[in-house]
Amino acid sequence: MTELPTLTMSYEALVEAGRAAREQADNVQWVEGDLARQVEALPADERPRDSDGRFIEDEARTLKRYAEDVDIPYGMVQEYRRVAQAWPTSLRRDVAWQVHKALAAQDDRFELIREGMTVREAQDIVRRRNAASRGKPGWFELLGTVADTLAKADKQLAKAEAAIDRAPNRTLRTKAHQYAQLAEEIAARLRGIEEWS
Repeated sequence: MTELPTLTMSYEALVEAGRAAREQADNVQWVEGDLARQVEALPADERPRDSDGRFIEDEARTLKRYAEDVDIPYGMVQEYRRVAQAWPTSLRRDVAWQVHKALAAQDDRFELIREGMTVREAQDIVRRRNAASRGKPGWFELLGTVADTLAKADKQLAKAEAAIDRAPNRTLRTKAHQYAQLAEEIAARLRGIEEWS
């Protein structure tokens, strides 16, 4: 269960705080997420007004108006709020916000996160869980596997080049040519994915 945001500011003060937060380099996602939670929890008579001067009653419209007033895309404000809601202040760790974001949908996120965790480690946990629950990998998992395999192959090739002091024989040169062609085909397929819209 998540804690409720503390209501301490008027809507106008929340907008000013949101604008100020945009100018900070550190923790802007947390600040904006926490402010967005407060905006949603405002009493009806403290919410912003629509063009007719009436208080906006709908929480989504209120949040959208807040996003406009602090000049942040609505989708980003929603994302910041979602992550802030998943991670009460007292349970946030001293790791990147993106780590918290990656683990936000995990039921056991408070047990999974640890000091020093990288974004990649958090994403790997989620990727493995998603693949296991679906029975087959998705694009994120497939591309992650390709990247891991290529990185490992690059390291092995670098080690081999440094350790071998003689030129490869004809058979090995033929294999190297075949593997280079395969790598070019894989690169072309990856570029094709990149161009999908």
